[in-house]
Amino acid sequence: MATRKSENIFIHSIVGGIICAVVVGLIESIILTLHFNWQDWNLPFTGLLYYGLIGLIIGAAVGIALMFTKRFLNVGFNGGFGFILAGGGAIAFCTYHYIALLLEDWGLGTSIPVKAVGYSILLVTAILLVTLLYHIAFKSFLKKYDRALSYLAICYFVLLAGAFIIFKTETGWGYEHIPYEINEYAEQPDPKYVFLIILDATRFDWLSTEGYDIETPNIQSIADDGIYFPNAIANSYWTKPTMASIFTGVYPKVHGTLRYETPLPRNIPVLAGQFTDLGYYTIGITTNVNLKHDQRYSRGFNNYTFMDRDDFLPFDERVPDLNRVLFLRSIIKRIPQIDLYGVRPMYTSGLKTTKRTIELIEFYNNAPLFVYLHYMDPHDPYYEHPYNGKYRHPKVEFTPEDSLERVSDLYVDELEYTDRRLGELFDYMKRANIYDSALIFLTADHGEEFFDHYAWNHMFSLYEELIHVPLIIKPPETRNFKEVDSTLVQQIDFAPTLVEFCGGNPPDGWQGENIFDEDFHNDYALSQWEGIYSIR
Repeated sequence: MATRKSENIFIHSIVGGIICAVVVGLIESIILTLHFNWQDWNLPFTGLLYYGLIGLIIGAAVGIALMFTKRFLNVGFNGGFGFILAGGGAIAFCTYHYIALLLEDWGLGTSIPVKAVGYSILLVTAILLVTLLYHIAFKSFLKKYDRALSYLAICYFVLLAGAFIIFKTETGWGYEHIPYEINEYAEQPDPKYVFLIILDATRFDWLSTEGYDIETPNIQSIADDGIYFPNAIANSYWTKPTMASIFTGVYPKVHGTLRYETPLPRNIPVLAGQFTDLGYYTIGITTNVNLKHDQRYSRGFNNYTFMDRDDFLPFDERVPDLNRVLFLRSIIKRIPQIDLYGVRPMYTSGLKTTKRTIELIEFYNNAPLFVYLHYMDPHDPYYEHPYNGKYRHPKVEFTPEDSLERVSDLYVDELEYTDRRLGELFDYMKRANIYDSALIFLTADHGEEFFDHYAWNHMFSLYEELIHVPLIIKPPETRNFKEVDSTLVQQIDFAPTLVEFCGGNPPDGWQGENIFDEDFHNDYALSQWEGIYSIR
């Protein structure tokens, strides 16, 4: 009898976790589908599966904890208590991210005490809600069918396997794009095509434009066709604050997007919104996890895609927009897996990024386009090319004495690989008669350190190797321009330059200036991160 009751507690806990997590997943995915006007309804289906798995894990953990407590402390728990506790925990866990954003918007901050209080209130509220739900809808049902519910987890994994087959085969469940409606009476923007291309973690001095011994002919070719700026400075040392400055035209201390948990603010005009107002169809394609929808970097875009890496779980490209999916995937990454696809990179490769970009350009070829494109390949870990699944992470796998040459070679390989992907994009643009008439803005979010100051990658410093970035601007209708402009520029200047070049007026709150203004001049470039400053 005791075994039977323990079994009820475990089963009911799992059922409560799955049901409540699935409800949250369905609501969130439906809201996202409607908000972004996606034309297919794949996300609710995959959201149901992902969140169901999260609920199963929470329910199993609660069930096991209650069973052990009941056995060793002789506390009189029953199945209903397990259902309520697991369900409340699942709701609180799956929704807390949005509560944290609200706390920040209300000016309460993101400190640990504030988070703890917020989560406690949310957990208690969720438990009370599930208690009401349980007594109204599930109590009699669970008592009557508790044995049958032991098969629920099995059925769930069957659904998971079915989704795996659907999403890993070409079934036509693709991403359906929203057609661009041309206003025949509106003045068409000029130039028709604008590209903002970001190479993640790319040092300015490790490219052929600075004479480095590296094969980057496509980057060199666009420099030959445009203007190379050898004195471009990033306004911080890592992606979130630098991309926020590029998108908003203000310094990091103004937009405040300095930490992982801090999203792009709602109250500052963004670059994509300005181009949307100018009549462009705005497309964003990023492979950097810090720039997802929930971090608000999609603000102003008509079409924004975060391309996460493939995994063995069923995967829709928009699944990472669900706020708890990346948490689940971070756990799964730590579980030994059979490599079903040969290569499992930690980010989407430049090959797929370029392919998606070309697909979107072809789909919207009748529209004036603003395209933001973010290549992640130069970022660590550094993969061997062609891809064979092998990579090196200098902070983890090497000592400074024996790693510098090896890691440097791999980084160079990644830069050359990215250059080849850029070549594929530029070749397509030339075939499609887009290249000559396009404004192309090629730069990096930040640089990379190779033990220059006794550290790897880009961590908590503002040294030259981290804040000095490449910048190439190819204006429309230029070939073999080969101009070098040594003016000191910084990332807050990028947005005003792009907007004014295309006939717009930068918002009053932007701090940067148009690089092409006759009286443009920077006395200094300022890089910031919390209490660290660098003036150049």
